[in-house]
Amino acid sequence: MSTLTKTQLKISFAYQGLHEWPKDVRIFLDEKINELANKLKINHEIEIHPGKKTFITQDWMKKKAYLIIDVKKFENCSKEINEFVLAHELAHIKHNDSFLKRLFININLIVKVALAVLFSNSFSLGFLALSGIILIIYDIPFSLTIAFTPITLVHSLISLVAYSIFSKFQEERADKTALSVCSDKAKAQAWIFFKNEQKTFLDVRCKLNRSSIIYHKILSHILIDENGNVRFPFNFTHPKLQTRINYCRLQG
Repeated sequence: MSTLTKTQLKISFAYQGLHEWPKDVRIFLDEKINELANKLKINHEIEIHPGKKTFITQDWMKKKAYLIIDVKKFENCSKEINEFVLAHELAHIKHNDSFLKRLFININLIVKVALAVLFSNSFSLGFLALSGIILIIYDIPFSLTIAFTPITLVHSLISLVAYSIFSKFQEERADKTALSVCSDKAKAQAWIFFKNEQKTFLDVRCKLNRSSIIYHKILSHILIDENGNVRFPFNFTHPKLQTRINYCRLQG
């Protein structure tokens, strides 16, 4: 028996309002997720939900993952691109990225509270407590609120940069893991996809640069570099497009 069929994942499709998953999409998802999960040695239960963008979260204790898929975008992309996207999201499960990111966030919050207690006045400490409550209620990925003291301001800025570096590392690792299990056609399509994204941003940069409005010319250089990469902090969590193109070419 092929190693790809040894483990059959429990995959369920959630319904939202009157939305129904097309049969061909359900069949493709079921088959492709099982195939990729076996290659990645993943045995989580996976619950698939429709959403406005594609991403994955996981319940580390229950070994259950929630895959959110932008169905319209999914249906408009080729099967090869969808294969790469699925492999990328499943790679996040393999590396326990949701758990590690939550751990990073919690440690960051503990450090911020400790700094506030040691160096802040009562007003800034109260403000920090309020920001923590907001963070929990709205499930903000990291605290963007700043207590009004120099030490907590510096910590907030450092934590933003650290979070960005950590997120980009996770995304690059997920890309490379996905490329290691994708078909050759999917690898080639991933390279083409990122090249097209790069061309789109370069076109935007050129259009803004040709504008007679000075603000547009300045904006073109602030937002996008000469290689079509969206600059930090506007691209906060993903590797540069040129970086992604390079390792797609190497593994393609």
